[in-house]
Amino acid sequence: MNRTLLVPPIYLGSKPIHYSRFDALYQELALSNKVGLRHCPCLSPLVPLPLECVEYFDQTYIPWDWLVDLDHVKQNQRLRQRRNLSETWIGESLNFSKSDILFIKDSSPYQYRFLDTRSDVSATNHKFSENIYISDLNASRKRLVHVGTLFGSSRLHLQDPSNVIIRSNIRGSMSFNNPLLLDIANSIATSLGPLFIGVHLRLGDGEFKNNAEKHARRAWRQVLCSILSYTEEEASALENDFMDQLQYTSPYEREPSGVSRNALWCQHHLHTNASHLQLNIPIFISTDVDVNDPVFSGFRKTFPCIFFLSDFPVETAALDEIRNPFDGVRMKQILLPFVDALVVGHAWRVVGTSNSTFSSFIQDVLWRKQHDLQIVQRG
Repeated sequence: MNRTLLVPPIYLGSKPIHYSRFDALYQELALSNKVGLRHCPCLSPLVPLPLECVEYFDQTYIPWDWLVDLDHVKQNQRLRQRRNLSETWIGESLNFSKSDILFIKDSSPYQYRFLDTRSDVSATNHKFSENIYISDLNASRKRLVHVGTLFGSSRLHLQDPSNVIIRSNIRGSMSFNNPLLLDIANSIATSLGPLFIGVHLRLGDGEFKNNAEKHARRAWRQVLCSILSYTEEEASALENDFMDQLQYTSPYEREPSGVSRNALWCQHHLHTNASHLQLNIPIFISTDVDVNDPVFSGFRKTFPCIFFLSDFPVETAALDEIRNPFDGVRMKQILLPFVDALVVGHAWRVVGTSNSTFSSFIQDVLWRKQHDLQIVQRG
């Protein structure tokens, strides 16, 4: 489009961000810049937080360059960082008025998608209700094109080969590249050994929380059938064998056959039955719920070597004292999900959560980049 991309900071928080209509989202983001709240991180922990500081530590902003490497993107696309998401910034920094802006406002999560050709022959059963053609945006005389939500990997439907290449380069550049996060994840992955299975289970909110047991059971069967090559009948037999036999034991030092794991301990006794030996493979589970949640019982009963990020406090201790210099917010709890995902990316094979965008990102980008494979394109 021959335009400069205004790049807002990454919004990170401990609570999921749900869809909001354009006008509501615009206001919410404009009010989240912490202007006038710089006293909050300076307050004594012994003093109750004033009302304006109650949610101060729940979210923070970081520049994209802190998390990913945009150098390759910058070779083909002009970027300009913006420090916040307020309308005031647009006026002060760019000298734009509202009349200079083309607003593309949405009132539902899947209102519109973008297409690069008018002769699109894609299936008509997609979830979007309106098409916006990039050629129309190119023809606009407005100085700024301002869109709302871009959630959904199929929102950008491209057919021009040059555009597909650009999207692939940008998507590939979204792989996390922060040296500290990479070092922590590498250390954990080395401890797990070269042959472990990564499972990303999003179970903490919305549909994923309501159907947590179903998602966990589906992932369990995928590990057995899609990775370890059990038949559906054999998986059902295992389910009958193990589901009534949960026995918590003290950590057991013996290592799975053929797997070097630098003295990690398995939680339960290893299988000795010849038909069950492959169940001794280490499983690393990345999740957003408590690791002691009963939803993981199927995994614990079947696989004696289950690990979570919380099993690696020494490695993650490097995040303990990290604060965002912008607002003084401690970053550890906000950054742990990135480490979690990076560890899964190191796995021999990966299973994700159905309909989870983050699971798809781990499988399509992080895992494939880690294993020197071409990333998966969507849309």
